Amino acid sequence: EKQYHGMDLSNDKNVAYVRPVIAWQNGRFSTAIAMESNVVNNAYGYYENGKWIDQSDRTGYGFTMTWNGQKTDPEDGAVINLNTAYMDATDETDFTAGVNALWHRFELGYIYAHNKIEAFNATNIDAVCEDDCWVTDPGNYDIHTIHASYLFPNVMDMKNFNIYLGAYASWVEANPNNGDNSEDARYGGRLRFKYFF
Repeated sequence: EKQYHGMDLSNDKNVAYVRPVIAWQNGRFSTAIAMESNVVNNAYGYYENGKWIDQSDRTGYGFTMTWNGQKTDPEDGAVINLNTAYMDATDETDFTAGVNALWHRFELGYIYAHNKIEAFNATNIDAVCEDDCWVTDPGNYDIHTIHASYLFPNVMDMKNFNIYLGAYASWVEANPNNGDNSEDARYGGRLRFKYFF
């Protein structure tokens, strides 16, 4: 049992996703476009006043472009990625776009996300969220995220052992249909150990 927009979902069927992808590459440039769609109706949903409400209608689209300068210049080449995605689901549409660049050992990126929520049940929101949810009502929500990471290669002179130090900052702008607009900021860090076998 899971929740979606504040409603307890029931899983009646297994889902099946179709994910076609078209990709093209030429030298340092590559691109791909894809979609994903659930083809099983009434896979999951909830009951409202004894009536079944299907929530399994979801279709997403994605597009990516990459310029990989390290293919021809491994030492000083930069890698630049541009990505965008869109999801059309029951009572919700989401759009994201991001760009990031890697040069030498340093990576820097930015992600923008826009969520439009058309229906939300906030009846039990306090018990579930404990004041930590930023989607609490129908409306529009925008998220701006900046992230960065730095690579420490060959730790302790081990060629297959790398450490990545990362950090991010996100700003959330909530514009609910009812109630006051609000803003929230979140920050975090990550230390990742990676060993290649």
